[in-house]
Amino acid sequence: MGDEPYAALLPWVVFAMVGRWNGQGALWAAIAAVVTAVTLLATRRHAPVGRHNVIVAGAVVWFAGLAIVNQVNGPIEDWLVRNGRAASALGFVVIAFASLALHPATEYYTRMHTRPNQWDTAPFRRLNTHLTILWGLAFALICLSHLAATIVNRPEGYTTLNWVIPVALAVIAAHRTRSWWDDYTEAEADHSARDPLWDLTVDLSSTAPSPRDF
Repeated sequence: MGDEPYAALLPWVVFAMVGRWNGQGALWAAIAAVVTAVTLLATRRHAPVGRHNVIVAGAVVWFAGLAIVNQVNGPIEDWLVRNGRAASALGFVVIAFASLALHPATEYYTRMHTRPNQWDTAPFRRLNTHLTILWGLAFALICLSHLAATIVNRPEGYTTLNWVIPVALAVIAAHRTRSWWDDYTEAEADHSARDPLWDLTVDLSSTAPSPRDF
């Protein structure tokens, strides 16, 4: 369970759902998200991919921070009560873009489905950079949508901006992820078919999709 790519979104889904059912601010939603993230970390296979699950580990830290801040009386607590979902989505944005400083967050998942000799190639790194940016931007838009919902403050706006648009953005990002991944794996398969079976140092730079394909 912990190694499934889209399972990494569960802490954010749980936060949104618990926050919807509970009227006590972001505290219980954040606690539920932390429990979910810890469960995902505990159920991973510890595959030797040379990368940590940055998204889920970051979720533990972010939602634990939200739970603590929610206990501090004052303007911040009041803001979290109104904008807990936006703060939640902002966490994903911070985790995704911060990971680019070292290794794109998506590498933890994509390395499990790629030959080790491809992990350090330019096309593989470029793919993961683009995937991480894609999801970071999707959650940035989700964050803005949640903020807009508090400004509109109408039932129809609440449903559209807090649920319909965020779900649509996630679906679009998932579809684009699948498309880019299929392009990459097709290019890898095509290149591998033309290389000797004993060649373990294949460079996909000539066959992988160009940046404009992303």
